[in-house]
Amino acid sequence: MPTGRPPFRLALCAALLALHLGPAGAAPAPTTSAADEQHWNLADLYPTPAAWDSAYAELRSRIDALERLRGTLGQSAAAMRDALVAISDAQRTLGRLYVYASLKSDEDLREPRALERKQQAIALWTRLGEKTAWVAPAILAIGADTVRGFIDADRVLKARFDLFLDDTLRNAAHTLSSDGEALLASAGEVLAQPRNVFDQIAEAELPRPTVTLSDGRQVKLSTDAYELNRTTPVRADRKAIFDGFCAPVKAGEML
Repeated sequence: MPTGRPPFRLALCAALLALHLGPAGAAPAPTTSAADEQHWNLADLYPTPAAWDSAYAELRSRIDALERLRGTLGQSAAAMRDALVAISDAQRTLGRLYVYASLKSDEDLREPRALERKQQAIALWTRLGEKTAWVAPAILAIGADTVRGFIDADRVLKARFDLFLDDTLRNAAHTLSSDGEALLASAGEVLAQPRNVFDQIAEAELPRPTVTLSDGRQVKLSTDAYELNRTTPVRADRKAIFDGFCAPVKAGEML
């Protein structure tokens, strides 16, 4: 559950879990050809990029509407349940959107529209954090006794949100006001950009040399190939792999 803070680590966990979610009304996965064998099949998430675009627009509207739930949490156990379910469902859908956009972008980091979709998903995580920044302060304002009474009175709160609610109460000393939490959440997109820029340069633009190993194999030192081969038992090969992988950075080609 978002608390207004940049949720990227939690988002990635939720996003990976989204791979296991059955799609609502998704088309059957298309038959892949030999040329497609190097790509993952994302049709179980969204059958086409256009379907992703449509789901993104729909979720953005849902996230903007979450603001109307502000002030309702303390009305009753049912009101708290309905609000937390709405936020949780939005987060789950956003996890699915992020996984698709991230993996689609990873297929070719030079493809601008795929990269844009990934940026859109990251921006939507920030927007979700901003639109729900009031949640933790509101729970704390209700009071621990009332919150725990709501948990005992509602089976959905107990089954799905008891850990989140307990953690929120436990972290009272580290929770800001609604405005403070919203400000912190708004930094999420900015804080994600250094890593995005690094990945774009390192994985799409930095030249990668090819080295010949002692067994005669030629290896082009992409990040994956480096990780796969750097633990070879032959020391000379390990040195060639490390020196070759780092050479473009040493030469200043990344700048």
